[in-house]
Amino acid sequence: MKRILLTSTALVAFAGAAAADVSFSGTAEFSYNTESMFAQSVEITAAGSQALNNGYTASASLTMDDTGAISAGDITVSSDAASISYHITPDGNGAAHVGDNLSQMSSGETAVFGDGTATDAKISGSATMGGATIRASLDDGGVYELGVSTDLGGTALNVGMTQAGAFGLVMSGSASSVDYSLGFASDNAYALNASTTAGGADLGLNFGSDGWDLSASMPLGVATVG
Repeated sequence: MKRILLTSTALVAFAGAAAADVSFSGTAEFSYNTESMFAQSVEITAAGSQALNNGYTASASLTMDDTGAISAGDITVSSDAASISYHITPDGNGAAHVGDNLSQMSSGETAVFGDGTATDAKISGSATMGGATIRASLDDGGVYELGVSTDLGGTALNVGMTQAGAFGLVMSGSASSVDYSLGFASDNAYALNASTTAGGADLGLNFGSDGWDLSASMPLGVATVG
């Protein structure tokens, strides 16, 4: 009788999970050596989503390891034009982050350029309107960041600003067969990266607050000279 009851309960639980479109994934590693003896690492991630009746979709994910610690997780409500996420474990870049430092660009504002790990977001959101996407985020200390990205007739523009007043921008696009990226941050970090092809050779120029460099390469048969 107990076996029948447990089976019924399990079926009900998985039926509810299927209705909410829940999926599970994970990794497991086991090792042994003469110094540390046995070791293991197990992670299980549960992710689910549910379409709401107002055009939005709610989704959530949660990752736990074999110690019971929560190492990652997001709760998101989103539509085609807007989204907001609560990061159970603060992760990802803040809204001010516009990309990595360009070549020959000095370190710049960490929150705006670079890896962004110092400004992990606890809550982040975005909305698209009039061809522009507006971003906002809060870290777990309540510090906010803002960002805007748009396309200006073939030139992509991405601007970010922190609560402390740091800001930066990056513009990228193509003009007369030249691909370019221009970056600037409020601590006078800047760079211009440009590349083109002429006479079968690839040419590049990188100029910024850390110096400059020129590059050229051309294929010669099976070899490339640079």
